[in-house]
Amino acid sequence: MKLLFKIHYHTEWGQKLKLTGSLPELGAWDQEKALNLDYITDGHWELELDIDITKATSFSYKYLLYFE
Repeated sequence: MKLLFKIHYHTEWGQKLKLTGSLPELGAWDQEKALNLDYITDGHWELELDIDITKATSFSYKYLLYFE
């Protein structure tokens, strides 16, 4: 299933947003495997993923703010 993760968040210069979560495709809560979101425009970030949700009845995720 294709899922689109979107968030509106204004970052400062040198910051970026990542996504992690409970599914293997989301890094299984391992921050080293967190996925980069793409900056679209005006504080809008998104990431589209193909995720096999048939293996889980539910899942959790969170956005992470990284400083470079």
